[in-house]
Amino acid sequence: FSFDITNHIKKKNGAQTIVLSVTDPTDKESISRGKQQLDQFGIWYTPVSGIWQTVWLEAVHPTHIRKLLPEADMTNRSITLNFDYANIKGGEQLTIKLTDQDKIIASVTQPVAGKITIKVPNPVLWTAETPKLYGLEIELIKNKAVIDRVESYFAMREVSSQKDENGYNRIFLNNKPIFQYGTLDQGWWPDGLLTPPSAEAMLWDMVQLKNMGFNTIRKHIKVEPALYYYYADSLGLMLWQDMPSGFATARKETEHIRPVDKEDWKAPEEVVSQWKREINEMIDELRFFPSITTWVVFNEGWGQHNTPEMVQLVQQKDPKRITNGVSGWTDRNVGNMLDIHNYPLTSMVKPVYNNDRISALGEFGGLGLPVENHLWNPEMRNWGYKNFDGSATFINDYAHLVFDLETLIAQGLSAAIYTQTTDVEGEVNGLISYDRKVIKIPATLLHAIHSRLYKVPSMKAVTLIADGQVEKQSRTITLNGTSLKVQTPHEIKGEAQVVCKEKFTVDKMYQNLSLWLNVNGSTKILINGVPVFDQPVKNTRQYNQINLSDYSYLLQTGENTFEIEVKTTAKDNGKIMNFDFGLTAF
Repeated sequence: FSFDITNHIKKKNGAQTIVLSVTDPTDKESISRGKQQLDQFGIWYTPVSGIWQTVWLEAVHPTHIRKLLPEADMTNRSITLNFDYANIKGGEQLTIKLTDQDKIIASVTQPVAGKITIKVPNPVLWTAETPKLYGLEIELIKNKAVIDRVESYFAMREVSSQKDENGYNRIFLNNKPIFQYGTLDQGWWPDGLLTPPSAEAMLWDMVQLKNMGFNTIRKHIKVEPALYYYYADSLGLMLWQDMPSGFATARKETEHIRPVDKEDWKAPEEVVSQWKREINEMIDELRFFPSITTWVVFNEGWGQHNTPEMVQLVQQKDPKRITNGVSGWTDRNVGNMLDIHNYPLTSMVKPVYNNDRISALGEFGGLGLPVENHLWNPEMRNWGYKNFDGSATFINDYAHLVFDLETLIAQGLSAAIYTQTTDVEGEVNGLISYDRKVIKIPATLLHAIHSRLYKVPSMKAVTLIADGQVEKQSRTITLNGTSLKVQTPHEIKGEAQVVCKEKFTVDKMYQNLSLWLNVNGSTKILINGVPVFDQPVKNTRQYNQINLSDYSYLLQTGENTFEIEVKTTAKDNGKIMNFDFGLTAF
Protein backbone atom coordinates (compact mmCIF):
# COMPACT_ATOMS: atom_id res chain seq x y z
CA PHE A 1 0.00 0.00 0.00
CA SER A 2 1.02 3.62 -0.41
CA PHE A 3 -0.07 7.03 0.78
CA ASP A 4 0.22 10.50 -0.69
CA ILE A 5 1.45 12.52 2.30
CA THR A 6 2.12 15.78 0.43
CA ASN A 7 -0.41 17.77 2.42
CA HIS A 8 1.03 16.58 5.73
CA ILE A 9 4.60 17.70 5.09
CA LYS A 10 5.72 20.78 7.05
CA LYS A 11 6.29 23.60 4.59
CA LYS A 12 9.49 24.78 6.23
CA ASN A 13 12.77 22.96 5.72
CA GLY A 14 13.96 20.51 8.34
CA ALA A 15 13.13 17.17 9.92
CA GLN A 16 9.84 15.41 9.24
CA THR A 17 8.45 12.52 11.29
CA ILE A 18 6.44 9.54 10.02
CA VAL A 19 4.79 7.19 12.53
CA LEU A 20 3.27 3.87 11.48
CA SER A 21 1.01 2.00 13.89
CA VAL A 22 0.15 -1.65 13.30
CA THR A 23 -2.54 -3.75 14.95
CA ASP A 24 -2.01 -7.44 14.28
CA PRO A 25 -4.41 -10.07 15.66
CA THR A 26 -2.48 -12.82 13.80
CA ASP A 27 -4.50 -16.05 14.14
CA LYS A 28 -7.17 -14.65 16.45
CA GLU A 29 -9.08 -13.35 13.44
CA SER A 30 -10.00 -14.70 10.00
CA ILE A 31 -7.27 -12.82 8.11
CA SER A 32 -4.48 -13.67 5.69
CA ARG A 33 -1.58 -14.44 8.02
CA GLY A 34 0.40 -17.17 6.30
CA LYS A 35 2.22 -19.54 8.66
CA GLN A 36 2.23 -17.22 11.68
CA GLN A 37 0.55 -18.35 14.89
CA LEU A 38 0.62 -16.92 18.39
CA ASP A 39 1.02 -20.43 19.84
CA GLN A 40 3.97 -21.63 17.74
CA PHE A 41 4.23 -25.38 17.06
CA GLY A 42 4.61 -27.85 14.20
CA ILE A 43 4.09 -26.13 10.85
CA TRP A 44 2.96 -22.87 12.50
CA TYR A 45 5.72 -20.40 13.26
CA THR A 46 6.61 -17.42 15.42
CA PRO A 47 4.37 -14.46 14.49
CA VAL A 48 5.69 -11.27 12.93
CA SER A 49 4.41 -7.77 13.64
CA GLY A 50 5.32 -4.39 12.22
CA ILE A 51 7.25 -3.54 9.07
CA TRP A 52 8.88 -6.58 7.53
CA GLN A 53 9.13 -5.61 3.84
CA THR A 54 10.74 -2.78 1.91
CA VAL A 55 9.69 0.76 2.83
CA TRP A 56 10.62 3.91 0.92
CA LEU A 57 9.69 7.56 0.50
CA GLU A 58 10.02 9.28 -2.86
CA ALA A 59 9.23 12.69 -4.27
CA VAL A 60 7.42 12.74 -7.60
CA HIS A 61 6.04 15.34 -9.96
CA PRO A 62 2.26 15.72 -9.58
CA THR A 63 2.02 14.23 -13.08
CA HIS A 64 3.89 10.92 -13.08
CA ILE A 65 3.85 7.27 -14.11
CA ARG A 66 2.21 5.19 -11.40
CA LYS A 67 2.67 1.72 -12.84
CA LEU A 68 4.11 -0.13 -15.79
CA LEU A 69 3.15 -3.63 -16.89
CA PRO A 70 4.94 -5.21 -19.88
CA GLU A 71 3.16 -8.02 -21.76
CA ALA A 72 5.09 -10.03 -24.33
CA ASP A 73 3.47 -11.08 -27.60
CA MET A 74 5.50 -14.00 -28.93
CA THR A 75 3.54 -14.32 -32.17
CA ASN A 76 4.08 -10.71 -33.23
CA ARG A 77 7.51 -10.40 -31.61
CA SER A 78 6.45 -7.33 -29.70
CA ILE A 79 6.10 -5.97 -26.19
CA THR A 80 2.99 -4.09 -25.07
CA LEU A 81 3.55 -1.63 -22.24
CA ASN A 82 0.50 -0.96 -20.07
CA PHE A 83 0.69 2.38 -18.23
CA ASP A 84 -1.13 3.91 -15.30
CA TYR A 85 -0.60 7.65 -14.81
CA ALA A 86 -1.38 10.29 -12.21
CA ASN A 87 -2.77 13.72 -13.08
CA ILE A 88 -2.42 13.65 -16.85
CA LYS A 89 -3.47 17.14 -18.02
CA GLY A 90 -2.97 16.82 -21.77
CA GLY A 91 -0.03 17.46 -24.04
CA GLU A 92 2.31 14.99 -22.30
CA GLN A 93 4.51 12.70 -24.36
CA LEU A 94 6.41 9.47 -23.72
CA THR A 95 9.83 8.58 -25.03
CA ILE A 96 10.50 4.84 -24.73
CA LYS A 97 13.78 3.08 -25.43
CA LEU A 98 14.26 -0.70 -25.53
CA THR A 99 17.82 -1.68 -24.64
CA ASP A 100 19.93 -4.80 -24.81
CA GLN A 101 23.04 -4.57 -22.64
CA ASP A 102 22.89 -0.74 -22.82
CA LYS A 103 22.48 -0.79 -26.61
CA ILE A 104 19.26 0.82 -27.87
CA ILE A 105 17.43 -1.70 -30.09
CA ALA A 106 14.15 0.21 -30.54
CA SER A 107 12.69 3.58 -29.57
CA VAL A 108 9.46 5.51 -29.91
CA THR A 109 8.15 8.96 -28.97
CA GLN A 110 4.40 9.52 -28.88
CA PRO A 111 1.58 11.08 -26.86
CA VAL A 112 0.75 9.29 -23.60
CA ALA A 113 -1.50 6.26 -23.96
CA GLY A 114 -2.69 3.42 -21.77
CA LYS A 115 -1.09 0.83 -24.08
CA ILE A 116 1.92 1.17 -26.33
CA THR A 117 3.18 -1.73 -28.46
CA ILE A 118 6.76 -1.87 -29.75
CA LYS A 119 8.37 -4.49 -31.99
CA VAL A 120 11.34 -6.35 -30.48
CA PRO A 121 13.93 -7.11 -33.18
CA ASN A 122 15.22 -10.71 -33.19
CA PRO A 123 13.92 -11.45 -29.68
CA VAL A 124 15.82 -13.82 -27.39
CA LEU A 125 13.35 -15.77 -25.28
CA TRP A 126 13.44 -15.94 -21.48
CA THR A 127 14.00 -19.49 -20.22
CA ALA A 128 15.35 -21.11 -17.08
CA GLU A 129 18.65 -21.73 -18.90
CA THR A 130 18.82 -18.32 -20.63
CA PRO A 131 16.93 -15.76 -18.51
CA LYS A 132 17.22 -12.93 -21.02
CA LEU A 133 16.05 -9.52 -19.72
CA TYR A 134 15.71 -6.43 -21.91
CA GLY A 135 16.01 -2.92 -20.51
CA LEU A 136 13.47 -0.11 -20.63
CA GLU A 137 14.18 3.62 -20.39
CA ILE A 138 11.04 5.76 -20.26
CA GLU A 139 10.66 9.52 -19.98
CA LEU A 140 7.43 11.44 -19.42
CA ILE A 141 7.74 14.84 -21.09
CA LYS A 142 5.69 18.02 -20.77
CA ASN A 143 6.60 21.23 -22.63
CA LYS A 144 9.91 19.64 -23.65
CA ALA A 145 10.85 19.07 -19.98
CA VAL A 146 11.29 15.59 -18.48
CA ILE A 147 8.90 15.43 -15.50
CA ASP A 148 9.25 11.71 -14.70
CA ARG A 149 11.76 9.04 -15.61
CA VAL A 150 11.44 5.25 -15.25
CA GLU A 151 14.06 2.53 -15.73
CA SER A 152 12.70 -0.98 -15.92
CA TYR A 153 12.94 -4.26 -17.83
CA PHE A 154 10.93 -6.97 -19.53
CA ALA A 155 11.29 -10.51 -20.83
CA MET A 156 10.00 -12.28 -23.90
CA ARG A 157 8.31 -15.36 -22.53
CA GLU A 158 4.95 -17.11 -22.63
CA VAL A 159 3.42 -19.63 -20.22
CA SER A 160 0.50 -21.85 -21.14
CA SER A 161 -1.26 -25.16 -20.59
CA GLN A 162 -1.12 -27.37 -23.68
CA LYS A 163 -1.30 -31.02 -24.61
CA ASP A 164 1.86 -32.91 -25.48
CA GLU A 165 2.16 -35.56 -28.19
CA ASN A 166 0.54 -38.18 -25.92
CA GLY A 167 -2.41 -35.99 -24.97
CA TYR A 168 -1.13 -35.07 -21.48
CA ASN A 169 -1.85 -31.51 -20.43
CA ARG A 170 1.45 -29.99 -19.38
CA ILE A 171 3.02 -26.64 -18.54
CA PHE A 172 4.50 -25.07 -21.68
CA LEU A 173 7.12 -22.33 -21.64
CA ASN A 174 7.46 -20.54 -24.99
CA ASN A 175 5.32 -23.26 -26.60
CA LYS A 176 7.58 -26.08 -25.40
CA PRO A 177 6.69 -28.54 -22.62
CA ILE A 178 8.76 -28.03 -19.49
CA PHE A 179 8.96 -30.00 -16.26
CA GLN A 180 8.99 -27.68 -13.26
CA TYR A 181 10.97 -29.00 -10.31
CA GLY A 182 11.39 -26.83 -7.27
CA THR A 183 11.30 -26.50 -3.53
CA LEU A 184 8.67 -25.28 -1.13
CA ASP A 185 10.26 -22.01 -0.03
CA GLN A 186 8.79 -20.29 3.02
CA GLY A 187 11.25 -17.41 3.31
CA TRP A 188 11.79 -17.63 7.10
CA TRP A 189 14.94 -16.58 8.90
CA PRO A 190 16.09 -17.28 12.48
CA ASP A 191 17.23 -13.67 12.94
CA GLY A 192 14.44 -11.84 11.12
CA LEU A 193 11.53 -14.27 10.68
CA LEU A 194 9.82 -12.99 7.51
CA THR A 195 12.55 -10.40 6.94
CA PRO A 196 15.87 -11.68 5.52
CA PRO A 197 18.98 -10.27 7.22
CA SER A 198 20.13 -8.71 3.94
CA ALA A 199 19.48 -8.68 0.22
CA GLU A 200 22.63 -10.79 -0.20
CA ALA A 201 21.23 -13.43 2.15
CA MET A 202 17.95 -13.56 0.23
CA LEU A 203 19.84 -13.95 -3.03
CA TRP A 204 22.12 -16.62 -1.53
CA ASP A 205 19.18 -18.98 -0.96
CA MET A 206 18.09 -18.62 -4.57
CA VAL A 207 21.59 -19.13 -5.98
CA GLN A 208 21.95 -22.35 -3.98
CA LEU A 209 18.71 -23.70 -5.43
CA LYS A 210 19.87 -22.83 -8.94
CA ASN A 211 23.21 -24.53 -8.30
CA MET A 212 21.34 -27.60 -7.03
CA GLY A 213 19.59 -27.90 -10.38
CA PHE A 214 16.11 -26.69 -9.45
CA ASN A 215 14.32 -24.55 -12.02
CA THR A 216 11.32 -23.56 -9.89
CA ILE A 217 10.46 -22.19 -6.45
CA ARG A 218 7.06 -22.41 -4.83
CA LYS A 219 6.87 -19.23 -2.75
CA HIS A 220 4.76 -20.66 0.03
CA ILE A 221 2.13 -18.58 1.82
CA LYS A 222 4.26 -15.43 1.67
CA VAL A 223 4.78 -12.42 -0.58
CA GLU A 224 8.40 -11.28 -0.83
CA PRO A 225 9.85 -7.81 -1.53
CA ALA A 226 10.08 -6.85 -5.21
CA LEU A 227 13.84 -7.42 -5.17
CA TYR A 228 13.25 -11.15 -4.59
CA TYR A 229 11.28 -11.45 -7.82
CA TYR A 230 13.88 -9.44 -9.74
CA TYR A 231 16.49 -11.97 -8.58
CA ALA A 232 14.26 -14.81 -9.81
CA ASP A 233 13.85 -13.06 -13.17
CA SER A 234 17.62 -12.64 -13.43
CA LEU A 235 18.53 -16.18 -12.36
CA GLY A 236 15.92 -18.00 -14.44
CA LEU A 237 13.98 -19.44 -11.52
CA MET A 238 10.30 -19.96 -12.32
CA LEU A 239 7.97 -19.15 -9.43
CA TRP A 240 4.70 -20.43 -8.10
CA GLN A 241 3.25 -17.59 -6.03
CA ASP A 242 0.91 -18.59 -3.20
CA MET A 243 -1.83 -16.34 -1.91
CA PRO A 244 -1.16 -16.08 1.86
CA SER A 245 -4.00 -17.97 3.50
CA GLY A 246 -5.49 -17.74 6.94
CA PHE A 247 -8.12 -18.76 9.41
CA ALA A 248 -8.86 -18.11 13.07
CA THR A 249 -7.30 -20.92 15.11
CA ALA A 250 -10.19 -20.90 17.58
CA ARG A 251 -12.58 -21.51 14.66
CA LYS A 252 -10.39 -24.03 12.88
CA GLU A 253 -13.14 -26.66 12.75
CA THR A 254 -15.18 -24.55 10.34
CA GLU A 255 -12.60 -22.28 8.66
CA HIS A 256 -9.99 -24.96 7.88
CA ILE A 257 -11.83 -27.44 5.69
CA ARG A 258 -10.81 -31.08 5.60
CA PRO A 259 -9.89 -33.15 2.54
CA VAL A 260 -13.23 -35.01 2.62
CA ASP A 261 -15.44 -31.95 3.09
CA LYS A 262 -17.99 -31.57 0.32
CA GLU A 263 -18.44 -27.84 0.87
CA ASP A 264 -16.14 -24.89 1.40
CA TRP A 265 -16.12 -22.67 4.45
CA LYS A 266 -19.05 -20.27 4.27
CA ALA A 267 -16.93 -17.21 4.99
CA PRO A 268 -18.65 -14.00 6.16
CA GLU A 269 -18.98 -11.29 3.53
CA GLU A 270 -16.44 -9.01 5.22
CA VAL A 271 -13.85 -11.81 5.08
CA VAL A 272 -14.61 -12.57 1.43
CA SER A 273 -14.42 -8.90 0.51
CA GLN A 274 -11.09 -8.39 2.25
CA TRP A 275 -9.64 -11.58 0.76
CA LYS A 276 -10.65 -10.51 -2.76
CA ARG A 277 -9.06 -7.14 -2.20
CA GLU A 278 -5.80 -8.71 -1.05
CA ILE A 279 -5.47 -11.27 -3.85
CA ASN A 280 -6.17 -8.53 -6.39
CA GLU A 281 -3.49 -6.38 -4.77
CA MET A 282 -1.01 -9.26 -4.75
CA ILE A 283 -1.51 -9.99 -8.45
CA ASP A 284 -1.38 -6.30 -9.35
CA GLU A 285 1.90 -5.89 -7.48
CA LEU A 286 3.59 -9.04 -8.82
CA ARG A 287 2.26 -9.69 -12.32
CA PHE A 288 5.09 -7.51 -13.67
CA PHE A 289 7.65 -10.25 -12.94
CA PRO A 290 8.11 -12.80 -15.78
CA SER A 291 9.51 -15.46 -13.44
CA ILE A 292 6.04 -15.99 -11.94
CA THR A 293 4.38 -18.72 -13.99
CA THR A 294 1.66 -19.84 -11.56
CA TRP A 295 -0.77 -18.36 -9.03
CA VAL A 296 -1.70 -20.70 -6.15
CA VAL A 297 -5.09 -19.63 -4.81
CA PHE A 298 -5.74 -21.96 -1.84
CA ASN A 299 -3.55 -24.40 0.09
CA GLU A 300 -4.67 -27.47 2.08
CA GLY A 301 -8.08 -26.10 2.94
CA TRP A 302 -6.75 -23.15 4.99
CA GLY A 303 -9.57 -20.63 4.91
CA GLN A 304 -10.78 -22.15 1.63
CA HIS A 305 -14.01 -20.49 0.54
CA ASN A 306 -16.01 -19.89 -2.65
CA THR A 307 -13.37 -21.86 -4.58
CA PRO A 308 -14.89 -21.76 -8.10
CA GLU A 309 -15.56 -18.02 -7.84
CA MET A 310 -12.09 -17.19 -6.50
CA VAL A 311 -10.28 -19.34 -9.05
CA GLN A 312 -12.29 -17.75 -11.84
CA LEU A 313 -11.38 -14.31 -10.44
CA VAL A 314 -7.67 -15.12 -10.78
CA GLN A 315 -8.01 -16.72 -14.21
CA GLN A 316 -9.87 -13.71 -15.56
CA LYS A 317 -7.49 -11.23 -13.96
CA ASP A 318 -4.38 -12.90 -15.37
CA PRO A 319 -5.22 -15.39 -18.13
CA LYS A 320 -1.61 -15.45 -19.31
CA ARG A 321 -0.44 -17.54 -16.36
CA ILE A 322 -1.29 -20.93 -14.89
CA THR A 323 -3.87 -20.89 -12.09
CA ASN A 324 -3.45 -23.60 -9.46
CA GLY A 325 -6.81 -23.34 -7.71
CA VAL A 326 -6.20 -25.72 -4.83
CA SER A 327 -2.77 -27.05 -3.85
CA GLY A 328 -3.38 -30.26 -1.95
CA TRP A 329 -6.46 -31.63 -0.25
CA THR A 330 -9.86 -30.36 -1.31
CA ASP A 331 -9.98 -30.06 -5.08
CA ARG A 332 -13.08 -28.46 -6.58
CA ASN A 333 -12.40 -29.40 -10.20
CA VAL A 334 -11.42 -25.86 -11.19
CA GLY A 335 -8.20 -24.19 -12.34
CA ASN A 336 -5.50 -25.40 -14.73
CA MET A 337 -3.98 -27.94 -12.32
CA LEU A 338 -4.89 -30.91 -10.22
CA ASP A 339 -2.28 -30.54 -7.48
CA ILE A 340 -1.91 -33.17 -4.76
CA HIS A 341 0.32 -33.37 -1.68
CA ASN A 342 1.90 -36.70 -0.78
CA TYR A 343 4.40 -37.34 2.04
CA PRO A 344 6.99 -38.68 1.86
CA LEU A 345 6.72 -40.68 -1.40
CA THR A 346 5.83 -39.53 -4.91
CA SER A 347 2.41 -39.70 -6.50
CA MET A 348 0.04 -37.97 -8.89
CA VAL A 349 -3.49 -38.20 -10.14
CA LYS A 350 -3.13 -39.94 -13.48
CA PRO A 351 -4.07 -37.61 -16.35
CA VAL A 352 -6.91 -39.91 -17.39
CA TYR A 353 -8.59 -39.09 -14.04
CA ASN A 354 -7.84 -35.35 -13.70
CA ASN A 355 -10.53 -33.79 -15.92
CA ASP A 356 -8.08 -32.73 -18.60
CA ARG A 357 -5.91 -30.61 -16.31
CA ILE A 358 -2.20 -30.45 -15.55
CA SER A 359 -1.07 -33.12 -13.07
CA ALA A 360 1.14 -31.67 -10.34
CA LEU A 361 2.70 -32.86 -7.10
CA GLY A 362 2.54 -29.62 -5.12
CA GLU A 363 4.29 -30.99 -2.01
CA PHE A 364 6.17 -34.21 -1.28
CA GLY A 365 9.28 -35.52 0.43
CA GLY A 366 9.84 -33.60 3.63
CA LEU A 367 12.76 -35.83 4.62
CA GLY A 368 14.02 -34.67 8.00
CA LEU A 369 17.71 -34.57 8.92
CA PRO A 370 18.55 -32.69 12.14
CA VAL A 371 22.07 -31.25 12.10
CA GLU A 372 23.68 -31.03 15.53
CA ASN A 373 24.61 -27.49 16.61
CA HIS A 374 22.44 -26.09 13.82
CA LEU A 375 18.99 -26.52 15.36
CA TRP A 376 16.72 -23.57 16.12
CA ASN A 377 15.74 -25.10 19.48
CA PRO A 378 17.42 -28.39 20.46
CA GLU A 379 14.95 -28.82 23.33
CA MET A 380 11.85 -29.08 21.12
CA ARG A 381 10.70 -31.83 18.76
CA ASN A 382 12.72 -31.40 15.56
CA TRP A 383 10.83 -33.28 12.90
CA GLY A 384 10.31 -34.16 9.24
CA TYR A 385 7.78 -36.31 7.42
CA LYS A 386 10.40 -39.07 7.56
CA ASN A 387 13.35 -38.64 9.90
CA PHE A 388 16.97 -39.76 9.51
CA ASP A 389 19.93 -40.06 11.85
CA GLY A 390 22.65 -39.95 9.22
CA SER A 391 23.36 -38.10 6.01
CA ALA A 392 24.08 -41.27 4.00
CA THR A 393 20.56 -42.68 4.43
CA PHE A 394 19.12 -39.20 3.91
CA ILE A 395 20.91 -38.86 0.54
CA ASN A 396 19.90 -42.40 -0.42
CA ASP A 397 16.20 -41.79 0.21
CA TYR A 398 16.24 -38.40 -1.50
CA ALA A 399 17.90 -39.86 -4.59
CA HIS A 400 15.24 -42.59 -4.70
CA LEU A 401 12.47 -39.98 -4.58
CA VAL A 402 13.97 -38.17 -7.57
CA PHE A 403 14.29 -41.52 -9.37
CA ASP A 404 10.61 -42.19 -8.63
CA LEU A 405 9.66 -38.89 -10.25
CA GLU A 406 11.02 -40.05 -13.60
CA THR A 407 8.27 -42.61 -14.20
CA LEU A 408 5.63 -40.08 -13.14
CA ILE A 409 6.95 -37.43 -15.54
CA ALA A 410 6.82 -39.92 -18.41
CA GLN A 411 3.16 -40.66 -17.55
CA GLY A 412 2.08 -37.02 -17.44
CA LEU A 413 3.39 -35.32 -14.28
CA SER A 414 4.22 -31.70 -15.16
CA ALA A 415 5.54 -30.27 -11.88
CA ALA A 416 6.82 -31.37 -8.48
CA ILE A 417 7.66 -29.34 -5.37
CA TYR A 418 9.96 -30.86 -2.74
CA THR A 419 9.55 -29.83 0.90
CA GLN A 420 11.66 -27.75 1.44
CA THR A 421 14.51 -25.24 0.86
CA THR A 422 15.64 -24.76 4.46
CA ASP A 423 14.74 -26.00 7.91
CA VAL A 424 12.20 -23.68 9.55
CA GLU A 425 12.10 -23.49 13.34
CA GLY A 426 11.24 -27.05 14.48
CA GLU A 427 10.97 -28.45 10.95
CA VAL A 428 14.25 -30.07 9.90
CA ASN A 429 13.16 -31.20 6.44
CA GLY A 430 15.13 -28.57 4.55
CA LEU A 431 17.99 -29.20 2.14
CA ILE A 432 19.79 -26.40 4.03
CA SER A 433 19.91 -25.81 7.79
CA TYR A 434 17.83 -22.94 9.22
CA ASP A 435 20.95 -20.87 9.94
CA ARG A 436 22.14 -21.41 6.32
CA LYS A 437 25.42 -22.84 7.57
CA VAL A 438 25.01 -26.45 6.35
CA ILE A 439 23.95 -27.73 2.92
CA LYS A 440 22.84 -31.30 3.67
CA ILE A 441 23.48 -32.76 0.19
CA PRO A 442 26.28 -31.38 -2.01
CA ALA A 443 24.87 -29.05 -4.66
CA THR A 444 26.88 -30.75 -7.42
CA LEU A 445 25.36 -34.12 -6.55
CA LEU A 446 21.84 -32.68 -6.51
CA HIS A 447 22.43 -30.99 -9.86
CA ALA A 448 23.54 -34.28 -11.37
CA ILE A 449 20.49 -36.25 -10.22
CA HIS A 450 18.04 -33.43 -10.97
CA SER A 451 19.28 -32.91 -14.53
CA ARG A 452 17.75 -36.25 -15.58
CA LEU A 453 14.24 -35.00 -14.75
CA TYR A 454 14.25 -32.41 -17.51
CA LYS A 455 15.06 -35.01 -20.18
CA VAL A 456 12.33 -37.60 -19.49
CA PRO A 457 10.24 -38.15 -22.63
CA SER A 458 6.45 -38.37 -22.57
CA MET A 459 5.28 -42.00 -22.83
CA LYS A 460 2.04 -43.94 -23.03
CA ALA A 461 1.90 -46.50 -20.21
CA VAL A 462 0.41 -50.00 -20.47
CA THR A 463 -1.45 -51.48 -17.51
CA LEU A 464 0.01 -54.83 -16.46
CA ILE A 465 -1.95 -55.10 -13.19
CA ALA A 466 -4.98 -52.83 -12.78
CA ASP A 467 -5.47 -51.06 -9.45
CA GLY A 468 -8.73 -49.91 -7.92
CA GLN A 469 -8.24 -46.15 -8.09
CA VAL A 470 -11.41 -45.77 -10.16
CA GLU A 471 -12.92 -49.24 -10.49
CA LYS A 472 -12.55 -51.90 -7.78
CA GLN A 473 -10.54 -55.03 -8.63
CA SER A 474 -11.25 -58.65 -7.62
CA ARG A 475 -8.30 -60.29 -5.86
CA THR A 476 -7.60 -63.31 -3.69
CA ILE A 477 -5.59 -62.38 -0.60
CA THR A 478 -4.35 -64.23 2.46
CA LEU A 479 -5.18 -62.23 5.60
CA ASN A 480 -3.54 -63.52 8.79
CA GLY A 481 -3.38 -67.00 7.26
CA THR A 482 -6.95 -67.06 5.91
CA SER A 483 -7.66 -66.99 2.17
CA LEU A 484 -10.25 -64.38 1.15
CA LYS A 485 -11.82 -63.19 -2.11
CA VAL A 486 -12.04 -59.37 -1.88
CA GLN A 487 -12.60 -56.24 -3.90
CA THR A 488 -9.67 -53.83 -3.70
CA PRO A 489 -9.05 -51.34 -2.31
CA HIS A 490 -9.97 -53.57 0.64
CA GLU A 491 -10.27 -52.11 4.14
CA ILE A 492 -8.14 -53.87 6.75
CA LYS A 493 -8.04 -52.73 10.38
CA GLY A 494 -5.39 -53.22 13.02
CA GLU A 495 -2.39 -55.51 13.15
CA ALA A 496 -2.31 -57.80 10.15
CA GLN A 497 -0.29 -59.76 7.61
CA VAL A 498 -1.59 -59.56 4.05
CA VAL A 499 -0.24 -61.60 1.14
CA CYS A 500 -1.37 -61.49 -2.47
CA LYS A 501 -0.08 -63.15 -5.63
CA GLU A 502 -1.09 -62.02 -9.10
CA LYS A 503 -0.34 -63.47 -12.51
CA PHE A 504 0.03 -61.07 -15.41
CA THR A 505 0.96 -61.43 -19.07
CA VAL A 506 3.57 -59.47 -20.99
CA ASP A 507 3.58 -59.50 -24.79
CA LYS A 508 6.88 -57.60 -25.17
CA MET A 509 9.74 -56.32 -23.07
CA TYR A 510 9.47 -52.91 -21.37
CA GLN A 511 12.20 -50.59 -20.12
CA ASN A 512 10.20 -48.92 -17.35
CA LEU A 513 7.97 -50.19 -14.55
CA SER A 514 5.76 -48.05 -12.32
CA LEU A 515 4.39 -49.54 -9.09
CA TRP A 516 1.24 -48.05 -7.50
CA LEU A 517 0.72 -48.86 -3.81
CA ASN A 518 -2.11 -48.23 -1.38
CA VAL A 519 -0.88 -50.03 1.73
CA ASN A 520 0.16 -49.33 5.31
CA GLY A 521 3.09 -51.16 6.88
CA SER A 522 6.30 -53.00 6.06
CA THR A 523 5.99 -53.99 2.41
CA LYS A 524 7.85 -56.64 0.42
CA ILE A 525 7.36 -57.19 -3.31
CA LEU A 526 8.73 -59.86 -5.63
CA ILE A 527 8.53 -60.10 -9.42
CA ASN A 528 9.00 -63.62 -10.73
CA GLY A 529 10.38 -64.63 -7.33
CA VAL A 530 13.01 -61.87 -7.12
CA PRO A 531 12.73 -59.20 -4.35
CA VAL A 532 12.34 -55.71 -5.88
CA PHE A 533 11.01 -53.66 -2.96
CA ASP A 534 11.32 -53.90 0.84
CA GLN A 535 10.49 -50.88 3.00
CA PRO A 536 7.73 -49.34 5.14
CA VAL A 537 4.91 -47.56 3.28
CA LYS A 538 2.08 -45.39 4.61
CA ASN A 539 -1.45 -45.08 3.29
CA THR A 540 -2.00 -41.63 1.82
CA ARG A 541 -5.00 -40.08 0.10
CA GLN A 542 -3.40 -41.00 -3.22
CA TYR A 543 -1.63 -44.16 -4.34
CA ASN A 544 2.12 -43.97 -3.72
CA GLN A 545 4.17 -44.52 -6.87
CA ILE A 546 7.57 -46.25 -6.95
CA ASN A 547 9.87 -46.50 -9.96
CA LEU A 548 10.85 -50.15 -10.49
CA SER A 549 12.47 -49.59 -13.87
CA ASP A 550 15.81 -51.00 -12.70
CA TYR A 551 13.99 -54.36 -12.36
CA SER A 552 12.28 -54.35 -15.75
CA TYR A 553 14.78 -56.97 -16.94
CA LEU A 554 12.96 -59.49 -14.70
CA LEU A 555 9.93 -59.45 -16.99
CA GLN A 556 9.54 -62.27 -19.45
CA THR A 557 7.26 -62.58 -22.43
CA GLY A 558 4.24 -64.62 -21.47
CA GLU A 559 3.12 -65.20 -17.88
CA ASN A 560 4.73 -63.37 -14.93
CA THR A 561 4.17 -63.43 -11.18
CA PHE A 562 3.76 -60.47 -8.82
CA GLU A 563 3.84 -61.10 -5.05
CA ILE A 564 3.20 -58.60 -2.27
CA GLU A 565 3.34 -59.02 1.53
CA VAL A 566 2.37 -56.24 3.94
CA LYS A 567 2.76 -56.40 7.71
CA THR A 568 1.12 -53.85 9.95
CA THR A 569 2.54 -53.86 13.46
CA ALA A 570 1.20 -52.96 16.87
CA LYS A 571 2.42 -49.44 16.17
CA ASP A 572 -0.08 -49.28 13.29
CA ASN A 573 -2.82 -50.99 15.31
CA GLY A 574 -6.12 -49.18 14.94
CA LYS A 575 -5.18 -47.60 11.62
CA ILE A 576 -7.11 -48.57 8.52
CA MET A 577 -5.25 -49.92 5.49
CA ASN A 578 -7.00 -49.70 2.14
CA PHE A 579 -5.03 -52.53 0.58
CA ASP A 580 -4.45 -52.28 -3.17
CA PHE A 581 -1.70 -52.17 -5.79
CA GLY A 582 -1.13 -51.83 -9.51
CA LEU A 583 1.65 -52.04 -12.08
CA THR A 584 2.13 -50.07 -15.31
CA ALA A 585 4.91 -50.30 -17.89
CA PHE A 586 6.28 -48.42 -20.88
